Amino acid sequence: MNAPGPVLTIEALSVVRAGREVLHGISLSLRAGQVQVLIGPNGSGKSSLAMAACGLLPPAAGAVTVGGVAITRLAPRMRARLVAYVPQRSELGSGLSVEQVVAMGRFAHDGAWGRDASHHQAIREALMQVDALELARRPFTELSGGETQRVLIARALATSASILILDEPSSALDVAHRLGILRLLRRLAGAGKAVLVALHDLTEATQLADQVVLLHAGRILAQGSPQEVISPGNVRSAYGVTLLPGAGYGYALDGC
Repeated sequence: MNAPGPVLTIEALSVVRAGREVLHGISLSLRAGQVQVLIGPNGSGKSSLAMAACGLLPPAAGAVTVGGVAITRLAPRMRARLVAYVPQRSELGSGLSVEQVVAMGRFAHDGAWGRDASHHQAIREALMQVDALELARRPFTELSGGETQRVLIARALATSASILILDEPSSALDVAHRLGILRLLRRLAGAGKAVLVALHDLTEATQLADQVVLLHAGRILAQGSPQEVISPGNVRSAYGVTLLPGAGYGYALDGC
């Protein structure tokens, strides 16, 4: 049986932000049923790559394509049906309930707040998947950091998009919810979605990923299976730390 072709392709991508080239010649492919994890130190380009992959940052060179079509050529509503993005933090103002924030994910389907039964069900299911149903009536701006992250993930799930791109989705979560979100991403890939997620934790990356992309200074330092990429040499080159032998992905500062 042939493996499915790529649903999202990034080819020779370079991105400039505030006059500085933050990504240089990035190429990768994302397939249905696959979780691909971006790792790398702060400032390596993970967030910029996540934003460019969903069309929020224009390429200075190269291209991002979905189903063979440049993502920048897709109408906003069509793009939202295909690709859902979860940012590290929200800039939404006051006045919206959690339920209304998640309902924004249905805009691609009806341009409104999702008033029929199927849309209400999609919102409810999205909240249930991230263990946030009890937050539905709460003001969004009164949530904790972890609660906010879970609601942003629910908003992305409510789109029913086939491609999910998440930037540090577990960074503010407690242990139980962090494990729950990682299991959810694995289940979503098992159901046929394509998942691209930026993470800091190397153990999480190893447990979650089918493929890992290690970024350093805006370039790909290594890409492949977790075992291939998260090696002592690559970790030392990217992070300047040494993996501790026999301790999983524990690490020590060089010289300690």
